[in-house]
Amino acid sequence: MIFTRWDRAKNWEQDVDLYITVSRDSRWTDPVRLSLNDPAGPDYALSIAGTPEVVYWKRRGGTFHAPWGPILADARARAR
Repeated sequence: MIFTRWDRAKNWEQDVDLYITVSRDSRWTDPVRLSLNDPAGPDYALSIAGTPEVVYWKRRGGTFHAPWGPILADARARAR
């Protein structure tokens, strides 16, 4: 599951990022911040269009895209 996470006690533009949690043995792992996140601003609204080879997300300055495979592999490797 991929979701946008924001701590309302912090500034939206500095703390909003995309996270992933993976189901393992009927339990969800701790959320892991996705590697596509830009530390200078918010990343949100991830979507997959067509085949799941490319993901799209919003960030200050527009809509961005990247290959999904390396992002997912990195997140799975870091998930506990």
